Amino acid sequence: MFEKILLISSDLSANAVLPMQSIKALRKLGAGEVLLLQCQPVFDIDETTIAYLGNQFEKALYNQKNALQEAGFAVEAKVVFGLTRAEATRIACEENCSLIAAGAVRQSWLGGLLYGNVAYEIIFSKSLPVLVIRLPDEEEKTLPGHQLLDHVLFPTDFSENAAAAFAYLKEMAGWCGKITLFHTQDKARFSPDKLSNLDEFNEKDHARLTALRTELIAADTHNIDITLTIGSPIEEILHFVKDQSVSLVIMGCQGRGLLKDVLLGSVSQNIARNSLASVMLIPPAEQ
Repeated sequence: MFEKILLISSDLSANAVLPMQSIKALRKLGAGEVLLLQCQPVFDIDETTIAYLGNQFEKALYNQKNALQEAGFAVEAKVVFGLTRAEATRIACEENCSLIAAGAVRQSWLGGLLYGNVAYEIIFSKSLPVLVIRLPDEEEKTLPGHQLLDHVLFPTDFSENAAAAFAYLKEMAGWCGKITLFHTQDKARFSPDKLSNLDEFNEKDHARLTALRTELIAADTHNIDITLTIGSPIEEILHFVKDQSVSLVIMGCQGRGLLKDVLLGSVSQNIARNSLASVMLIPPAEQ
């Protein structure tokens, strides 16, 4: 399903090979080609300098390219000059890639605005799925030793975009060690009179999750849990990821509250920035 992956190289140090382990797990899903991309912004530099920098970047990509080739991928490395957000999406579409991936440490929303990270430049993509591969930060040093597909969490708000994300999960399900279907009753949306009917809401949404579980079982996947909570969706998802050693979160990149998403940052963007696990964001299905 992810035959060709565009992997953004955001770091030319030795740590740049860390995302390769997660990319290797995608071989199970049919991935056979990787386009390794290094993007650099251009700020009034001459052609000679651009040529020199391009040569240095190509040398630095050597180890990353070798690591992927040893895993059985056909690899092309490319250096381009321009803004990552624009260039990555453009090149991925031109090259018929089915997934954009990049490694990133955890980063708060404010931190993202102040310091930036190329992985967080591409999470706003509306054309292709985006995989944010979690890397250890200074406090963590190392991440848990699980593989990408060991425990997959699927948070859903039952929106159309969540349904599009579930379609991807169904295709991946056979390779997942465990899947948890997850929904949080957003406490902020409940007035006091609605809280008295919480059991009714829970029953309805548990039935929805059970229907999704039935679909996955029909696809010959059986290690599936259902979790229903109440609270802040962001806090509940992040807590579950940490407490249950989730390896990958799959979710839609656009939920129900579009205006709220624009003003405050959507649930998916906050999860991508703060989750201990890697996060795959699925764009809305084309209308």
